[in-house]
Amino acid sequence: IDKIILKCYESDVNEILVITGKGIHSKNNSDVYNSNQYNKLKNTIPIFIKNKPDLFSKIKNIRTAPTNQGGEGALIIKLKKSIK
Repeated sequence: IDKIILKCYESDVNEILVITGKGIHSKNNSDVYNSNQYNKLKNTIPIFIKNKPDLFSKIKNIRTAPTNQGGEGALIIKLKKSIK
């Protein structure tokens, strides 16, 4: 995801649609070492980005996509304008 974001930022793309899926097939409820919240890609991508300051500095916002673009199974990442 970091390569995608950096490439889009450098190419002046202002919005990325990331299809994550809903994670409904993840059956980690019985595993004490897994978290229901963090076992889904749609939940971990924003955390990953926020933990990388260089990447996070290029992001305006991250939100769930509207229904016609994937809804709960997709994220929209809005990028800031690149400084050239």
